[in-house]
Amino acid sequence: MIAARADVTQYVIWHRTNTEPLVRMGHPVGAEMLDIDVKALASAVDELVHLHWLSDQTGELMRVLERLRTAIRSPAWNRKITFFQVKTEEVPNENPEAARREFAKLMPITDHEDDVEILQTCISLYGSTLSFSKMIAVCDHILRLSDDLSVQMQYTSVKAGRYLLVDDIQQAGLLFDQVATMAREARDVGELNPYEEWLFAVTLSHLGLLKRQPELLDEAIALVNRQLAVPNWKPAGLERLNRLIGDCHRYAHRWADSEAAYRTALAAVETPAARIFLAEAVLNQGRPTDAAAIIDAVQNEALEREEYEDYVFGFTAIAVETGDRNRMQQAARKLEGFESTAPYFEKRRLLLLLRAKQVIELGRTPKNIRSIRRLVAATARSINRYAILEPNWNGLGVNINKALDDLADRLDPPT
Repeated sequence: MIAARADVTQYVIWHRTNTEPLVRMGHPVGAEMLDIDVKALASAVDELVHLHWLSDQTGELMRVLERLRTAIRSPAWNRKITFFQVKTEEVPNENPEAARREFAKLMPITDHEDDVEILQTCISLYGSTLSFSKMIAVCDHILRLSDDLSVQMQYTSVKAGRYLLVDDIQQAGLLFDQVATMAREARDVGELNPYEEWLFAVTLSHLGLLKRQPELLDEAIALVNRQLAVPNWKPAGLERLNRLIGDCHRYAHRWADSEAAYRTALAAVETPAARIFLAEAVLNQGRPTDAAAIIDAVQNEALEREEYEDYVFGFTAIAVETGDRNRMQQAARKLEGFESTAPYFEKRRLLLLLRAKQVIELGRTPKNIRSIRRLVAATARSINRYAILEPNWNGLGVNINKALDDLADRLDPPT
């Protein structure tokens, strides 16, 4: 921390003694040096923010950042400080509402925005509310601005996910294929970093499901197991990795293996997604009563909108297979009580509601049970929607408490 603060202080001194005089004189080199200084000092401050997270000293970070606002007298630097404050609210504190309040200071985000991190944060905070065309436009803008492999893989995947949600399975598959090709080509000439390897595994899981090719799912599992072989993962990282293994087995209908992976994930950290999909894996092994107990433990009133969709779909399938009329009526009310986040899900929600009501009125038959199972296992719903929206910060890739939480553990230990 002391060394990082010294780096920041030294660069501020260099800026004020070298760049500022050129800018005041209107020297043609001044503007170019100002741009270099904003980027260089931002990198130094990013390291300082990172160290505050690792040291669990985020309480003072907002004040530290505010003091740095005057380090460079530039609108671009002012926006950068606000970005760091957004990041401080969203990542260690898991406070998206506070982060959105800070991010409002950066609005409006126009087509001329050239800060990739600000654009990434816009998707992270507002991704679920952006229209299809706006999301595609922002992703394309990010892809034009950055040639970083991680960014190219991530935001091509985000685009693929959006095409999937509007029921364009073909375009989604083509984009996921592009990501897999990027990863394979990069791996042929070098080694993928841990985040790129993680994105590759997620992409293979998507492709394995879309193409119904178990060998792609097994390749994804092998990549995850390679990451798990690295010691000292934090609980959030163990949960995310084991949940992806569970997803791959679930897509391949290997229900017992899927159950084992989800239970390992939940032993690390309790998450709604792992519990909801554990219930589905148990249900498909012919244990509806056990599945009902598992899904009843989900605190559904606190779920994110996308998680709630998964919860209601799973709850409905379990209700039908238990034959519990009261539970089926609850399921119908839950299905009626919300509107899905995308056309793909909305069409399936309405079909599932229709089937559930038919079962309530006419009774269960093998045909309507099979129909409900197919709807619940619908392709897009099973896609890992929790993996690809958050920006890649400090090489981490995703929210510090929700994903590959290995910031400290991959550092070389002190000698």
